[in-house]
Amino acid sequence: MRSRNNVVIWLLGAVLTALVMTFALDARAAGTFKLKSGEVIAPGERLSIMQALELFTRNPAYIGFEEKQKGSLEAGKFADFIVIDRDVLTIPSEQLKDVQVLQTWIGGEMIYEKH
Repeated sequence: MRSRNNVVIWLLGAVLTALVMTFALDARAAGTFKLKSGEVIAPGERLSIMQALELFTRNPAYIGFEEKQKGSLEAGKFADFIVIDRDVLTIPSEQLKDVQVLQTWIGGEMIYEKH
């Protein structure tokens, strides 16, 4: 049986892993994965940041038949989320690696705040 602390640590790890994977995925997919010559590898195959975020939010909820409970921030759904220091939808993909998590919320409770 897991203690509450272990569950929170696991959830935090899952959220942060998803965030890091999303940013890494988009940084490569958005055209920042380049050869030394500056040539972008497969630019036609890149994803938008929104597509990359949905890979770790809406899509897993849908695949798990849980889209009515989670996957997006809407009234009546679970609201586990993070607060970050900038809008990832508007910054250049090269800056995604610099995004900082400011807060983490699980079950309506803030469990992490950067000081």
